[in-house]
Amino acid sequence: ESTVVQGARLLAQHNIKRLPVVDDDGRLLGVVARQDLLSVFLRKDNAIQAEIVHDVFEHGLGITVNPTTAVIDVHDGVVRLRGELETRSLTRAAEALVRRVDGVVDVHNELSFVRDDTHPEPPDVPMVGSIRIPQGGHHA
Repeated sequence: ESTVVQGARLLAQHNIKRLPVVDDDGRLLGVVARQDLLSVFLRKDNAIQAEIVHDVFEHGLGITVNPTTAVIDVHDGVVRLRGELETRSLTRAAEALVRRVDGVVDVHNELSFVRDDTHPEPPDVPMVGSIRIPQGGHHA
């Protein structure tokens, strides 16, 4: 009932080289080697953080990471995103892209935004009157 990430951590913590994979009835489906899992799921936190900063934020989103825009903390593969981005859609995109980085186990998105671009804003033009279009839709 363990996830792949939990299995990888178990292998690393107990220095186990292979782990049996069984179905719900306990039948052996196969064996997974520690090296197969560790290379993807147990990357060092600083390597995950560097990839997020460079590939996701700077290259992918065009955002320079600094304490006023975004702070990215990684601990045991869990990423915490903090700071303030320009739009709400950027905060959502950042989270989605970070989740795709190898070694990321979970993402805590605490990014705020200046402007919510996911809901159209009503125009600031006041309504002064009305326009009447004659029946038939023809007008001059």
